[in-house]
Amino acid sequence: MIARSSLTRISGLFGFMMYKRFNDGYEKYFAFLEQKGRNKKTIDEHKRMLCYIFPKEFQNKKLKNLLRTDVALLEEAGRNHGVHGPTRAVVAFRRYLDFLQTDCNIKLPFYWRDVKVPIIKEKEQPVFEDYELATLFQIMETTESGSVHGRRMSWTMQAFFETLFGTGLRMHEALSLKLSQYDEIKDSGKTKILRKGKKEREVSFSDRAIEKLNKYIEKRNDRSDAMFVNSCGEPLIEATAKSYFQRLRIKLREAGYEEIAKKLKSHTFRRTLATYLLEHGADIKAVQSVMDHESERTTIRHYIRVNKRRAQIIHRSILSKIPFDELAKRYKEINGRAMVRTTSNGGQWMSLDEQASEELASLMKPDLNITTKNKSPLLQMYQMLGKLLMQGNS
Repeated sequence: MIARSSLTRISGLFGFMMYKRFNDGYEKYFAFLEQKGRNKKTIDEHKRMLCYIFPKEFQNKKLKNLLRTDVALLEEAGRNHGVHGPTRAVVAFRRYLDFLQTDCNIKLPFYWRDVKVPIIKEKEQPVFEDYELATLFQIMETTESGSVHGRRMSWTMQAFFETLFGTGLRMHEALSLKLSQYDEIKDSGKTKILRKGKKEREVSFSDRAIEKLNKYIEKRNDRSDAMFVNSCGEPLIEATAKSYFQRLRIKLREAGYEEIAKKLKSHTFRRTLATYLLEHGADIKAVQSVMDHESERTTIRHYIRVNKRRAQIIHRSILSKIPFDELAKRYKEINGRAMVRTTSNGGQWMSLDEQASEELASLMKPDLNITTKNKSPLLQMYQMLGKLLMQGNS
């Protein structure tokens, strides 16, 4: 009977014979991505990188001749396709190697994790300040086009903006909402949508977003089941929404709101929500859940922007609240009471042991008040001993 390890080696050799060249496994890899439930955009990106951006001489290279230094060639090829081109090229390379090694049991000259992804310095992503967001919502409510189609589109986009900020949904996720879901949203404040990978997830709505949706739905007179519709009553699509963003940016610039216009993108609402939640005390895990990220690292790196101006205010306000003089006075008082005389003439003192000293150090916390309830038995014992010695000397 053949041992299992032998079968693994045989299958590995067989796989290696099957895939002599780098590109021999493409077809099976793309089918694998579909089977795993990856969305079409992700699969198309992998096809673009592997089939068209990777140099032909590299694609035809034998697997046994692959080198880790080949990644430099892929980075160079990716530089002609945007700022993130090198990163995307290396990620596609790693994923494909992972498939060959893990799922096809093909032995390669090196482990796929040994290939390092290049770090691209990302430009700072825009986030609305709270006053900018309030101004934008006010402008949307008070500025309506004179035409019927213009007013309908304005109502739609008001509700759409409020939903983006009130839920943290991506644009395509918000556009997938159905009017039939509104009763559930109004009653429970949440509903379910299909997330990335066609998996269902629950989304919570803010009270303000629900209120704006209610006003918007009351004004509608169409029969579409889409939550958001265009001026003709048909389901709103991404291209139409983006064109409205562009027209609104032009109007904001003409009105003198250059900074708001510069930041006005659908994803800015999402980043603003994440930053706002964290700045107001939300746990990073809670923000990760709202943003629907598999890793909290994604939330921190791409969606949480540190507001330097606000950080400076918080820094100064917290440090200004430390009562140094009061703390020094209390420490001196407590330390004096925690010392005991060791001679009858009262000229020599003995300090407490390490345990009592740690307890004294804990009193430096500004919010701690010493009472008979929170004094340790050891500290009370020393105080009683001090009183007895004092009485004996007197």
